[in-house]
Amino acid sequence: MRGRNRIWLFGLLLVAAYLVFRHVAVSDVHYVWLRQLGASVLFWRPVLSQLFTGVIGGSIFAAATYGNLRLALPALAAPVTANPGRVWHVPEGAPWRLPGSLLRAAPVWIGLAVGAVAGWMLSAQWPTIEYFLHATPFPLTDPQFHRNVAFFVFTLPMLHLVYTVAAVLLWLAGLTAGVVYWAAGWLQAIEGRPTLHPQARRHLGMLLAGFLFLKAFGYRLDAWNVDYSTRGFVFGAGWVDVHAALPVFWLLSALALAAAAGALATALGMGWRWLLTGVGGLAATSLLLGSLLPAVLESVVVKPSQYNLEQPYIQRNITMTRAAFGLNAISLEPFPVQADLTANDLKAFRATFRNIRLWDGPIAGPAFQQLQGLRSYYSFDPANVDRYTVNGEYRQVLISAREINYNALPSETWVNRHINFTHGYGAVLIPSSQVGADGVPDFWLKDINNVSSVGIKLTQPAIYYGEQTNVYALVDGRQASFDYPSGSQDVYSTYQGPGGIPIGGFWQRLAFSLWANSYNPMLTSDVTAKTRAMIYRSLSQRLPRMLGAPFLYYGNHPYLVVADGQLYWMVNAYTESANYPYATPYTPPASGSAVSVGPSASAGEGTRNASGTASSTAASLSALSTPSAGPSAVAPGVNYVRNAVKVTVNAYTGAVRFYVVDPSDPIIRTIGKIFPGMLQPLSAMPTALQQHMRYPEDLFTAQAQMYTVYHMTDPQVFYNHEDQWRVARQIIGQQASPVQPYYVIMQFPNIRAPQFVLMEPFTPVGAGRDNMVAWLAAFSDGTRYGKLTAYEFPKRQTVFGPLQIEAQINQDPTVADILALWSQGGSKVYRGNMLTIPIRNSFLYVEPLYQEATATQLPALRRVIVDYDGQKIAVGDTLDQALVQIFGKLPWSSLNAGALSGTITAASVGGASSGTPAAAAGTGAAVLPAQAAAAQATLRQAQTLFHQADAALRQGNFTTYAQDIDQLGQLLGRALGSSTAASTGSAGTAPTPGPGAAATQAFGATGGGTGGTTSATGS
Repeated sequence: MRGRNRIWLFGLLLVAAYLVFRHVAVSDVHYVWLRQLGASVLFWRPVLSQLFTGVIGGSIFAAATYGNLRLALPALAAPVTANPGRVWHVPEGAPWRLPGSLLRAAPVWIGLAVGAVAGWMLSAQWPTIEYFLHATPFPLTDPQFHRNVAFFVFTLPMLHLVYTVAAVLLWLAGLTAGVVYWAAGWLQAIEGRPTLHPQARRHLGMLLAGFLFLKAFGYRLDAWNVDYSTRGFVFGAGWVDVHAALPVFWLLSALALAAAAGALATALGMGWRWLLTGVGGLAATSLLLGSLLPAVLESVVVKPSQYNLEQPYIQRNITMTRAAFGLNAISLEPFPVQADLTANDLKAFRATFRNIRLWDGPIAGPAFQQLQGLRSYYSFDPANVDRYTVNGEYRQVLISAREINYNALPSETWVNRHINFTHGYGAVLIPSSQVGADGVPDFWLKDINNVSSVGIKLTQPAIYYGEQTNVYALVDGRQASFDYPSGSQDVYSTYQGPGGIPIGGFWQRLAFSLWANSYNPMLTSDVTAKTRAMIYRSLSQRLPRMLGAPFLYYGNHPYLVVADGQLYWMVNAYTESANYPYATPYTPPASGSAVSVGPSASAGEGTRNASGTASSTAASLSALSTPSAGPSAVAPGVNYVRNAVKVTVNAYTGAVRFYVVDPSDPIIRTIGKIFPGMLQPLSAMPTALQQHMRYPEDLFTAQAQMYTVYHMTDPQVFYNHEDQWRVARQIIGQQASPVQPYYVIMQFPNIRAPQFVLMEPFTPVGAGRDNMVAWLAAFSDGTRYGKLTAYEFPKRQTVFGPLQIEAQINQDPTVADILALWSQGGSKVYRGNMLTIPIRNSFLYVEPLYQEATATQLPALRRVIVDYDGQKIAVGDTLDQALVQIFGKLPWSSLNAGALSGTITAASVGGASSGTPAAAAGTGAAVLPAQAAAAQATLRQAQTLFHQADAALRQGNFTTYAQDIDQLGQLLGRALGSSTAASTGSAGTAPTPGPGAAATQAFGATGGGTGGTTSATGS
């Protein structure tokens, strides 16, 4: 039996030794990785801080447990006398008795065990201690206690931690002592009355006194916590909290001290009445005054005069919430809407028109995959909006990286995943407002050889670090890795950068194998003395393992930047807190709802199909979907947030840099003290990267939501909800959903250069109130970066909101005909996001229409719908054609390079009704007559049907082939009828609409809406 026990003990020791060895090996890999990145402090600071916290906390628990047991365990020895001449009577068989050696050893071993567990648990609290030790003052004090906000953000959490640890320690000591004394028979009921041995009374009485003393401190913490009260009209201390709760907390604290004194008196043998009186008074006061009194005062005193009593506290909440979310930095400007734009006015705003985004990210993504995927194992990241200066012109673009999809490799072997296929290659970039041949994107950067038609140079296209690269890679081994495909041959290369950690030595290989939880790195023959391993290659793995929560929180929209011939990822990092006094926590509202007053995807992600059913492009356009965005980085419950840091990651080397963009943020300054040398000033960021900084969507979304309520700075207006807003809504699927913030390049009357801004429109709260009342803009360029401006409309003026414009578009007969016709014959129609574009003192609402052939699943831009201030709707093949129907002759030859030549006139798109400016444009030279436009559109539709039929024939699907050929014949017949009708109409005869009329309306660039609908004949 003894031999078997030794075997079990030996086995346990082996398991423990392996676990320790594995932990050391994995920690070594992590340390070498951080050292290679020049971030050793990110390893040593947590390790040393956890060690310090664990040792100190564990020692306190160990010492307290040891002392407590040394006092209590002697009760389990031989019976003792309470006082001379009187023996403590112990019931027979009840008490436990332990040998003296165990009584002496037990406190030591139990104390060490408790200390080890407590130290391990407390070590996780090291960030709270570091924040406390390196606290940086805020520029504000709280209005109730007049303490610096840093006390609530950094110090109060530390005090709560101390209170919790002390309370657990006292409860544990009291429970342990009570169990020992009960087991020893020193807790008895004599003649129906509980009786304690004098030593047990002294011991337990001292512990109870300590707990009551701690409770007095706890009531002081409760007093400070009223700054987070949800009892009043707004978040933070209200009238009842200040005039009832705070005095009660002070009283309870004093009573807790008195009860502690009573417990000490009882412990010293002065009778039980002192303890019972103190504890009873504390409990009764807590119940009557702590719980009932505030509720009664709230109902009887406050509610009948709520505004008069709560007014100063509402003002406090407004001031502190605006400061916490940066809303006090928003400047206000009036925006008088006049709707008086003419064609001559457009010239000054050409840069705005030139950059109106016609490609939505989810639509462009499948087009990228279809046209630039090149191999099945390549997939594109979600397309992101950015801007570049191209040929001296500021242009908005969509950019996406071509990464390896490891789940789509031709053979998913370990060698392929980790040695052969190590990186993605290159990127695609398109102008967001430009359309290429056949309605597909016009690529400015494309193909494996990174061809650029506008001079964008990419000298290092390999992507070893990105959004999808989530497996480790071994580079510089015996065999070269796949670089890129070239025709029927593949090109191979070796890694030439400094990325990765060395694994050439035996210990390095062993440690890495343990880290990878695989024996393959140890056994493979590909590893040499020069081999390095690239780990944590996805951004979602890499950044949080360097400097993650609770220090930095990372946004969900990293985007790719081409700078100095290299590819970089730029990521927004946030500092957050839920401890800002009086500031209302952020709660993302439900779809279409507004932020409540009182207690409590890259831009353009939504796309709709013609039937009105919800359709994200990832699900409906392509099986090669892009990852969906996660929840916002600004978590619910946060009541302070700053985008303090921009993080850049080199896609080739993996080098990470943290640049501080908001040095005024006290939290980031505190983090800089905790991790010295990790944060760099913004001036250290290369200029080529600074030019691509974007105001972050996560922060802007939170600020916009909070601003819908906290633009009201007058307490009475705030109390009455007189001017509460909500984010404007649009139709996604069959539901009204808030408009997601979107980036635009636009011109402002008082700013010479076009500006890259993030904007969000607002509408009033209330059923049926969907007119716009304001819009918020966040600037991203140069010295204006981070500037927020709210443009408010006159109160008595009605400005149509996106939802109202959607309704007008849905009722337009031209749009209805297009949607009905295009949804037939094996194709789908998708409506892009509506963009609300301010132009001087007017608004344009622009919505693209896409068509996708079922056979190819390739979306193409077919029409652009433009609404001008809710007065005129136009539909054109291009944005130019839609604009000319509204404004007549345009002051430029073409917004879409290569689409049209010469001056665009109304005649070029078939004219307009007499109610539009296009009708007054005269009979200028028609560059593209309506008949030619209709013919081109018909040919495109015919081409689509032909390709579908051809694909069905090659697959042997003769039924589908026959159906497509039949539809092609019908289409050509309708087109011929349309052509005849158009010819007759041009001769001066008003024809009767025939079978070709609908086709002419659908395929011709006709206009309509409230300004009148163009006839099918193009008259």
